[in-house]
Amino acid sequence: QRHSHERKEFALKVMNARFSRIGVQESNVLRRLSKLDPDGLSKVVRWHTAFRFHAHVCIIMELLGPSITSLRRQRCDDSRSSGIGRLRAKQEEREGRDARENRGTGSISTIRRVAMDALAGLAFLHNHAKMIHADLKPENICRTEVRTGSKAEEEGDRRRRGEQQQQG
Repeated sequence: QRHSHERKEFALKVMNARFSRIGVQESNVLRRLSKLDPDGLSKVVRWHTAFRFHAHVCIIMELLGPSITSLRRQRCDDSRSSGIGRLRAKQEEREGRDARENRGTGSISTIRRVAMDALAGLAFLHNHAKMIHADLKPENICRTEVRTGSKAEEEGDRRRRGEQQQQG
């Protein structure tokens, strides 16, 4: 049931007309996976709907955060541009370590959580859908927002952020 005050954001994937057959297949797979996991606990992206726009296949799915690849790039850029990043690189050079060795990686706990979530998603595909992921790569692993509070608390946080943006 949808309430008029709710505002939900979705991701839109548009498949080029040349790949419409693949787009239809992808949409069917995502729809099937969403039906197998009605509570959304599988760590697999949720399908909402799909449609055609001219010859393009458009898939609407849950909005996720950045991919592992984009997080890594952002972290590399941040570490190069910050004074702390440059100091850390110099210290690593003095200690004989390659400054690029740890660039772009997160904390061990973050890496462990992402790996466990990815493995849980793969296990769901295998155990419940009898599928394997044929295109597993960092670009296809996306972070999700960490939600610790209730839906009401999240809605209050969203409203406060919106008010702050309007004032700023």
